[in-house]
Amino acid sequence: MERNKIRILLVSLIYFLLSLPTLLSGFRGAFFSFWLTFYLFYKYKFNHKISFKSLVIIIILVSLVSLYISYIRENPSTTAISLSENFLLEFLKQQGVSFFVTAMAIEFYDEFADRILNYLMWEPIGNIFPHLLSLPGRTFANDLTIKINYNAFSLGYGTGSSYLAEAYLLDGPFVVSLISLFLGFILSKLFIRFRYSNVFIKILIFTLIQFIIYLPRDLLLMPLSVTLKTEIYVLITYILFTVFKNILLIKKGESNENTFSIK
Repeated sequence: MERNKIRILLVSLIYFLLSLPTLLSGFRGAFFSFWLTFYLFYKYKFNHKISFKSLVIIIILVSLVSLYISYIRENPSTTAISLSENFLLEFLKQQGVSFFVTAMAIEFYDEFADRILNYLMWEPIGNIFPHLLSLPGRTFANDLTIKINYNAFSLGYGTGSSYLAEAYLLDGPFVVSLISLFLGFILSKLFIRFRYSNVFIKILIFTLIQFIIYLPRDLLLMPLSVTLKTEIYVLITYILFTVFKNILLIKKGESNENTFSIK
């Protein structure tokens, strides 16, 4: 809602510093999906387009920082990448998990395809009640981890998921293409809706778009799950806002009546 760029910059800087521990803890996806969405909406707010040059710079910066964070996460005893290492090969190697998850969905299609509807049934409540998704048989990510490395699963590690993999399990490449086109359609409609919405709806749209951006590395219905959880908080905030607003209006009305009586 704010139009003053200096105020936006100040608040953004404070929040950026507060969110840095998320990145330094190794949660690259959560950090970058938020700030890429923020940058997208900032440009949209002031009717600026993202140039091809800016896009290339962003991709390079995100790739290098992601590589560095991944390296120090997997090598906690060191704080820098050796200069002798090939950065390009290291970056491509770090993308292996996302490719691997989709490859495993294709390789073991007959084993997981029958369970995909059950997985999708649990996903909408996954962010609201995350402990319910930690059990075997509830998500493709957990079942895949159990299949390839049960010891890692028992220690709390997992392969994660990808909307590409889960869409493929629904019915192959055609459904992957269909869902990808649908996501593009939804994104375009959300951007149009954003400009004409109140601040509460804007929060929900921002959240939904942020997690759609993260979908190549997440559960297919996780954007819906996160948005539903956010909606609960937004609803509570809206109720409190309405109550306080009415109280202030009542007090203001009483004050005006007293002033009129005195006069």
